[in-house]
Amino acid sequence: MQVDYKFAVPKSWVTTLVITCNLIITKLDVTKILHQLKSLSISSRLPNAQGLYKYCKCNILLLEYRGYGHSDGSPSEEGLYLDAQAGMKYLLEVPYIDKSKIIVFGRSLGGAVAIDLLSHSQFAKHVLVLIVENTFTSIPDVAKSMFNSRLIDYLPTWTFKNQFLSLKKIKGIKRPSLFISGRADAIIPPRMMKKLLEVSGSPIKRFQSYKYGTHNETWQCPGYYIGMNMFIDDVLLAKREMEQWPTMFEDDGVEIY
Repeated sequence: MQVDYKFAVPKSWVTTLVITCNLIITKLDVTKILHQLKSLSISSRLPNAQGLYKYCKCNILLLEYRGYGHSDGSPSEEGLYLDAQAGMKYLLEVPYIDKSKIIVFGRSLGGAVAIDLLSHSQFAKHVLVLIVENTFTSIPDVAKSMFNSRLIDYLPTWTFKNQFLSLKKIKGIKRPSLFISGRADAIIPPRMMKKLLEVSGSPIKRFQSYKYGTHNETWQCPGYYIGMNMFIDDVLLAKREMEQWPTMFEDDGVEIY
């Protein structure tokens, strides 16, 4: 179903934005929020969404951020964060969604948006798994890798209008996290994905790497959906075990999510 949803705006704005999103429903109870800014519309993400629907058997919420496709407004770092938060709020209002099995998935810049979403405890508590694919540590780090100039190395972070400081934020994220990396990514250095994995605060995390995976097409690599399903299944199994025998973990500092 397609939904036009009124999303939050920065306090300095006086208008209400209307953001378009598509919710694809299955008979199962796992729901994925897909964050991806590859192009201007949801339509470009449908082939990947079809694969998730077919092989992962999950509901899918596709967001069209402000300034993209049919959505109002202009994109900005703060605006994208607000859109992601409103997308989560929308899911929590839908009566036929299992609120304990929401998966947040972000690719490229969408990965930074997904990481920011889980940096807020009021949203993170509803998330079963975080999945990020071919994303970066921060915009300043991307600039340093793209431009061979010593001047950029000395620019302070505050000089960048958009920062997306994912490396800093992911340290505090405790949700089970899957990091998917295409080693043939010519846009974002794969080493940034490894760095995010290293500093991630999640006690349950996994790294999937694909030799021929490119920036936007890693999802076409053999074994992509199998690896994703294996991680989700492992998390669900661990969750069931912890719910069945919670006293086993009470004294070990293990969080039951």
